[in-house]
Amino acid sequence: MRLTLVLSALFLFLACDFKAQEGKIDSLILALKTEKNDSIKINAYIALVGLSNGNAEKLTYLHEAIGLAKKNKHNKRISGLSYYLSRIHEMSGNRDSCLYYLNSMRHYAQLANEKSLLAYFYIQIAYIKSVYFKNNENQLVYLDSAITIYEDLYLNHNKNSTLYAEALWRKTEALMNALGDHEVDVVKYEKELIEIRKLLGKAQVLKKENGELISETDTAIPDGWMNYYLLTGNKDSSLYYALRSVEINNRLNIDPARMSYSYARLSQIYQSRKEYKKAEEATLTGIRVANEHNLVKELIDNYSILRNLYYLQGDYKNAHDILVRITAFNDSVNSKAALNAEEVFQSQMKSEKLQQEALRQEENAKMQKTVTTLTIAVLFLVLIFSVLIALRWRKSIAQNKIIEQQKFIVDQKNTEITESITYAKRIQQAKLPAIETIKASLPNSFVLFKPKDIVSGDFYYFREKDGFQFLAVADCTGHGVPGAIMAMLGSERLDDALNQTNDTSEILKILNQGVKASLKQDDSDSTSRDGMDIIICRIDKKNNKVCFSGANRPLWIVRHQTQSIEEFKPTKSAIGGFTANEQEFSKAETMVQSKDVIYLSTDGYSDTFGGANDKKLTSKRFKELLISVHSKSADEQFAYLLNFIEQWKGKIEQIDDILVAGIII
Repeated sequence: MRLTLVLSALFLFLACDFKAQEGKIDSLILALKTEKNDSIKINAYIALVGLSNGNAEKLTYLHEAIGLAKKNKHNKRISGLSYYLSRIHEMSGNRDSCLYYLNSMRHYAQLANEKSLLAYFYIQIAYIKSVYFKNNENQLVYLDSAITIYEDLYLNHNKNSTLYAEALWRKTEALMNALGDHEVDVVKYEKELIEIRKLLGKAQVLKKENGELISETDTAIPDGWMNYYLLTGNKDSSLYYALRSVEINNRLNIDPARMSYSYARLSQIYQSRKEYKKAEEATLTGIRVANEHNLVKELIDNYSILRNLYYLQGDYKNAHDILVRITAFNDSVNSKAALNAEEVFQSQMKSEKLQQEALRQEENAKMQKTVTTLTIAVLFLVLIFSVLIALRWRKSIAQNKIIEQQKFIVDQKNTEITESITYAKRIQQAKLPAIETIKASLPNSFVLFKPKDIVSGDFYYFREKDGFQFLAVADCTGHGVPGAIMAMLGSERLDDALNQTNDTSEILKILNQGVKASLKQDDSDSTSRDGMDIIICRIDKKNNKVCFSGANRPLWIVRHQTQSIEEFKPTKSAIGGFTANEQEFSKAETMVQSKDVIYLSTDGYSDTFGGANDKKLTSKRFKELLISVHSKSADEQFAYLLNFIEQWKGKIEQIDDILVAGIII
């Protein structure tokens, strides 16, 4: 009768057919087995409560949810879940457990400083003690405490107007219960009736102001006016509000307890109007609703009204029969075994186990009749399988010999291929300039060269000419053997280009034409689109000047004075491939100062996967890394960059050749 918009949501049944509902339950149970997040698991258990029909299942799911909430010290959720447990025990007639979980609700609401939950506890405790324990002491004090909290939340925080209205109505109900449920002396109780009108009016205004259409207050206010007009003797108005309460309850179909209550009060009003047929219909409907939802208190209330109805009509036999039934219900309510929902759950479990044991015994009896036949059949199958396994074993020995021979041949081929590639590596290394040669001309320099395979598709080039130092790094199409062939071709064509000019842009133009000619990429039927990305710089140590040209690869200079990195953009075209024969390449010149560092690199370093999330290093991080190490010596930079990339990729396989060159001015 007292669920609100906030606290009743979990008890709404899904409007779907049985199979769909069963599927959702299975999905939630499956999710609980795999889910790691406790908060999500709590939500799943709460959803299962809403989908379950029996109180035993609901209790199981709620205890699981409250256990997880306690594990995570989520006091607000513990308080809310304690309320649901109290409601189930209340509907089962288990008064002591209901009271226990209400006190638990208050305790955790205080720990969480949840005023709304604490106020709702005051509403509930006032109701439970009054209805089930016949203890009206402090009832108005509890309700005034709830009203004070809700009034503050509503006026100062614009929250919980629905619960504020319910608290007002609960006090109205308490005042009316003190006057009884029949017509009273209006003059004698004028003060109490005025306060009742005032509280009801305030609750009704709250509802209208906030446009709330789905809450207990929708029926609580009509119920309040119905009771008020019963007290004042206005039968027409009391009937109007009773019918309105029944209509709203049927439309919302939220709380079966309140619906049963509405039919009970409607029956009483019809009795006062001597419309006994309608009174009987209303009471029987209330009894049906209470029966369907196992509402013990509402069942007793409706039967008591029906007994009085039969008594008024002189049907003393039926009145007596109902009295006997009411007595039996009361005895059941006072029986601990009948009321304890936990014991009901345990008895159900025992019953299921007994049924399962009986089924097992029956199955064992049937199995004994066929055990001999099955044993013979199994032995026969074992014999057949033994023969098959023996035949298969012989065949597998022959196959293993063939496989070993094939493996030997493959191993031989692999060894020959590896030896050939290793020899190719020596040839490639012989074509690369010696590091000592580079350091003789550029002492403060390093070259970090780390091929992905035995041979590499990346190559570096160095040459002194006419007082200049030329340094280039290139990334050819592919890696391994195909890339290595392209690298050797590119190195030769680059040497040819440098024989013709010292201009870096012209060098790349001649290199592009040479590669395309060597690969016959000018032919109309050519399918070769191999090429390379390259960066070349010309260093003029005498004038502290650097000239640069690039095909898809930039030049980076870390300025020591500003501790910043300057990037010189390349021409966005590769060497060879789809690039036109007459493609022009841009050129950039810049002055350098002492301790500035020039960096040339292929994309292998920045594209290496690794780190905590197995992501690419990226150019942005690579440039930040270069800034951080530029002040070290050349050898220290080499060691640091090599160690960093090894740690970065960890156990992940290297995906590309790595080539980085650095020159400290």
